[in-house]
Amino acid sequence: MTNYFFGSATNLVTRLRDLADSQASQTAFHFLNERSGSITQMSFATLDQKSRAIAAGVQQAGIKARALLLFDRPTDFVSAFFGCLYAGVVPVPAYPPAPNPAHWQRLEDIAVDAGVDGLLSSTKLLPSIEAAMQRKPSFAAVRALAVDSLDENAASAWTAPTIAGDDLAFLQYTSGSTGSPKGVQVTHANLLANIATFGRDFGFHGESRMVSWLPLFHDMGLIGCMLGPAMVGCQALLMSPASFIKNPARWLQSISDFGGTISGGPNFAYDLCTHKISEEQLAGLDLSTWEVAFNGAEPVRAATLSRFAKRFNPCGLRPGVLKPCYGLAEATLYVCGVDVDDRALVHSVSAKALAANQTMAPNDDADRLDLAASGRLNDDQRVLIVDPESLQTRGDGAVGEIWIQGSGVTAGYRNRPERNQRDFAAYTAAGEGPYLRSGDLGFVHAGALFVTGRLKDLLIFNGRNLYPSDIEHTVERAARGLRPSCGAAFSVPDENSESLVILQEITPRQFDDSQADAVLAAIRDKVMRDHGVQPATIYLLRPNKIPKTSSGKVQRYRARQRFLEGAWQPVFSWQQPQQPPAQTASAPAAPRQAADIDRQVRSLLAATLGLANADALQGEQKLFELGLDSIGALEFKGRLEDEFHLELPATLVFDYPTIAALVTFVTTSCGITTAAAEADLDDLDEDQLADMLAQELAGSQGGRV
Repeated sequence: MTNYFFGSATNLVTRLRDLADSQASQTAFHFLNERSGSITQMSFATLDQKSRAIAAGVQQAGIKARALLLFDRPTDFVSAFFGCLYAGVVPVPAYPPAPNPAHWQRLEDIAVDAGVDGLLSSTKLLPSIEAAMQRKPSFAAVRALAVDSLDENAASAWTAPTIAGDDLAFLQYTSGSTGSPKGVQVTHANLLANIATFGRDFGFHGESRMVSWLPLFHDMGLIGCMLGPAMVGCQALLMSPASFIKNPARWLQSISDFGGTISGGPNFAYDLCTHKISEEQLAGLDLSTWEVAFNGAEPVRAATLSRFAKRFNPCGLRPGVLKPCYGLAEATLYVCGVDVDDRALVHSVSAKALAANQTMAPNDDADRLDLAASGRLNDDQRVLIVDPESLQTRGDGAVGEIWIQGSGVTAGYRNRPERNQRDFAAYTAAGEGPYLRSGDLGFVHAGALFVTGRLKDLLIFNGRNLYPSDIEHTVERAARGLRPSCGAAFSVPDENSESLVILQEITPRQFDDSQADAVLAAIRDKVMRDHGVQPATIYLLRPNKIPKTSSGKVQRYRARQRFLEGAWQPVFSWQQPQQPPAQTASAPAAPRQAADIDRQVRSLLAATLGLANADALQGEQKLFELGLDSIGALEFKGRLEDEFHLELPATLVFDYPTIAALVTFVTTSCGITTAAAEADLDDLDEDQLADMLAQELAGSQGGRV
């Protein structure tokens, strides 16, 4: 199967060099500049030359083992990734730099675990990265390099390494518990085999055109949308994740303009487009070229597929192009998916029975749950359903843990021998193996895989993996009087996706009842800041209420079941208010007066939140208390930038947390200083004024301090 796509190549470098010879002038990548709307192109020959030049720079810098890749745009990331491979250095993609201290701690943990001796970034980002590195002892011996500052003529100084198929291609770090990220060891052979599998299922060919906004530090974006097209030899249009979040219409408009044939993302992306794209934007879309709209990386909802198909059918979208799929980093990326010539299978089961890990017909419409299959099983990745306790294999329709065996199963986690023995060398009770234990629950019906839940306590919000233990640790430290190790965080389904619920016990003698509202607000703020997700419900409970095992482990499943049954009786609680549907209205022309700016900022905020009445928003209200989460914050920032033609800081909503503070900042950024604008400062407390002053000082000194 590999030879069908890749000829005699056994590694990614050989394959790219072959393409640079055979189709040198063909465009490999198109890069969208979301602010200007312009597109830059990179041919296979240019990509090869840039990769050799970067490889030479990496070799000359003395980087020999592993290099951390930190980029906020795909343009430089692509050639930097291949440059590492060309240098015989293992790339370690990671989330681009952010001012959050928890993020830098995670980067440091990754760097230590991976044993990196190099760091690649851009001239734009590197100064702030190096400043942060100076405060981190773990980075003392790490050599930093800005890849866009290297001379492309240096390609002639490149020394080609010897690469075997079983050699490590890159390290994919998964979202792990605080302080313990795990690096999945992905080989060249894993990648070529896995790309061949999903390339066949999704109908990749030389004329395919991929469109993607997915982050390249994540396996779906990196392997599915960057390496896949590059290795097959077709074209891909890449944009930054922020460009999609700020304006979801950019994704579908790019498919329309580019004639995209393959594109996709997590389930939330389809919901976001369904709810955020206006009728005016809809009218300009032509989605008739879209052949495969893959949906993976988080639970796939049958209702989402139906709503998206109905909403965009007038744009030429065919319902059959929606293709759920299933995979995980430990299996490289892809396990199975809906074939290009097949349609998504939906199976109705009893919701009550499924909650007990059983499948049977629903009792009535109220008990009916429609499940979308993640595709039919294939010969390249064998799947078993296994009872996680007895290790007995389960038959069709029986729920169990998903076990995987095949060419995509990776070499395990770096520096985790005990974990590798448990997760990557599993045997059934009958002695069949070895298999990869996915930690996911599912069943097989009519030859298709249905994913129903997770054994491991993993939460997925907007395509991001979060561990409840991390959130619980954050919550118990948010305020005084909260009992350590006595909380539970879990997700429950809402109308469109998943909602975060937090239960936390209090210590009555240390808890001031009069401060309950402040404690609830502190929990919301801390969870949002540290994890980028907005809780939907918070319950504060009396001591000894959280269910635990005999060894003291929190039983989140039981806590969740009691929540769904309405059995909890909290002492204090907070729930995200339900918002009425937003009114669709065209945005007015860019304002020139302070009062107009005030009204327009509130109007854009209301549109982001789905509020019908912008006039109801008060200056002292905090943005995150209104329900703004990390996705909404990026969208709101994008709306402001487009409306006022500004480039705003990534930390905008943290630096200016109230409506009044934000309005004042936008007003002054537009060059308007009036009595009305200055009067808004009266709405700020001393801490907020200090934050604004610190921001202004930091800006005058050329950066944050």
